[in-house]
Amino acid sequence: MPLKSEKILGIFPTYSKSHYLMNQPITKGLAARGHNVTIISHFKSESNLNNYEEIIFGDNLRSFVDTVTINEAREMNRLLNHLSQALTMEYESCLNILKSHFLQKIIKSKEKSFDLIIAELYYSTCYNLLAYYLNIPLIVILPPTLFIGTDIIVGNPNNPSFVPLINTPYTTKMNFWQRFTNTVQYVIENIAYYYYFNHYMEEISKNYFNIELPTYDTLHKQVALAFYNNHFSFVSRPLVPNAINIAGIHIKESKSLPTEIQTFIDSAKNGVIFFSFGTTVKASSMNPEKLEIIKEVFSSIPQKIIWRTNELNLTDLPSNVMTGQWFPQRDILENKNVKAFISHSGVFGIFEAIHTETPVIGIPFLFDQFQNIQILVDHEAGLYIDYEEMDKNILLESINQIINNTKYANNMKKFSKIFKDRPMSPLDTALYWTEYVLRHDGAPHMRSEIANIPLHQYLLLDVIATVVLSFLFLIYVFYWISINIFTYFKNVETKKKQL
Repeated sequence: MPLKSEKILGIFPTYSKSHYLMNQPITKGLAARGHNVTIISHFKSESNLNNYEEIIFGDNLRSFVDTVTINEAREMNRLLNHLSQALTMEYESCLNILKSHFLQKIIKSKEKSFDLIIAELYYSTCYNLLAYYLNIPLIVILPPTLFIGTDIIVGNPNNPSFVPLINTPYTTKMNFWQRFTNTVQYVIENIAYYYYFNHYMEEISKNYFNIELPTYDTLHKQVALAFYNNHFSFVSRPLVPNAINIAGIHIKESKSLPTEIQTFIDSAKNGVIFFSFGTTVKASSMNPEKLEIIKEVFSSIPQKIIWRTNELNLTDLPSNVMTGQWFPQRDILENKNVKAFISHSGVFGIFEAIHTETPVIGIPFLFDQFQNIQILVDHEAGLYIDYEEMDKNILLESINQIINNTKYANNMKKFSKIFKDRPMSPLDTALYWTEYVLRHDGAPHMRSEIANIPLHQYLLLDVIATVVLSFLFLIYVFYWISINIFTYFKNVETKKKQL
């Protein structure tokens, strides 16, 4: 139990179930430790804690639960589309939350209703502004492994020579062309971040808080911690003290499978393959030709298939396939008779696969999915298939490789061992550092000076300019002295000749 019960506000605006499932263990864990927790989100959980209140807000934001078509997903992955949609969605989400009766009451009262805000954040400094107005610290939760907006806020070194952007298929090992394109996108996303700050936040500051917009450095200082959904075994990168990795926090203890699923798995003499495209992509938008390819390949292999079909109604399925709109994915992957996971490569499923030592065949569609599967490919713990190029031979060969070549299972076991070897569980880590912030009044001592100094100082441009100018000055002095000496001796020589 904590020494003191604090009042904590959680704001989780993304209409994504998987993101919510990452945030929930932290807030419920804090409530279980005696803190009074209030959550604003799209989803309702099962909780019998008296000190845990959920406020479900409805808005016109698009749900990302089985609603994005495959064509939309691939279009969204284009850089400018990705930036435009992300900025617009965060802006609209911020407005909807700030307009809520609950927050309006808090803002207008100007009283300290909470001691801490925990919020899911990407580009927006909306909740930084709320924390600044209420004069309380903010903890940021980042469901993807990487995001440039969060790096800027906490001052994380994100040199594009070895830190890939989220919507690229690159890993930390990049060739020249990859570093070049990563750098170009890095510059564009930095410009987009500051455009968002100047364009949107000015309006929000005046209309909802009736104050002049503080500088972005001031708002950044409201962030006490950032929780990254990462582990150094997945993406190895430098972190400042207040950037904490908590990858796998959504993974709970495995439970017994329903009898029907357990019987199906036990009857598979050659093992089982679990197949799911997650909760974002609309399965019914799959090209009919691609669907037939999948069905043909599944009918030709000796393994049994458990296929999460979402809202898709399938007919003429082979007898070795079990379908359903929902399956306990984490618990199925835990079963040792499950030999492979065919996935869209969402980070939560990837971490579950690593945790359960299950090799992955990734068919990514958008955002970080391309990067996630590429990391497993680099570790030889997974294979990548391009959806557009997928045909019967490619899919069949990939399945045979992942099942029959033991290197994939062996490498995934090594990966899993490193991933799970930690001094504290991800949840205990998150709870410890959250209460650390509360104990130490926002823990400003954890904040790196990188987040406070201007860009020209961080890049040592002033020092480099001084060195270059000094060098040029010395060259000029040497040149001036040389010219004068040459002129002097030339004049002496001329006078001698005249005599």
